[in-house]
Amino acid sequence: RVKKVIGIELCQEAVEDAKMNAKLNDLSNVEFHCGKAEDVFPNILNALVSPNVTAIVDPPRAGLHSKVILAIRRAEHLKRLVYVACNAKAAMSNFVE
Repeated sequence: RVKKVIGIELCQEAVEDAKMNAKLNDLSNVEFHCGKAEDVFPNILNALVSPNVTAIVDPPRAGLHSKVILAIRRAEHLKRLVYVACNAKAAMSNFVE
């Protein structure tokens, strides 16, 4: 239902599992990157040319890194943001930022 899905994960083993699951499910429109979101996310977001991007973030308990928040704020082509929160206080701080 979407053109492309891009996953970012710090744990290399989780990235390898995701790639294997994509292959097992015959999904060709997915890609996965290993690294810290603050290092990887801004470059990926800036490289997207689609005028209608949706980002789904699931940050650690501490919340999103300030580099990720800045990238989200600057991305004019980002039309929707889904924030999955396990820590309401950290999420609120991110929302204010």
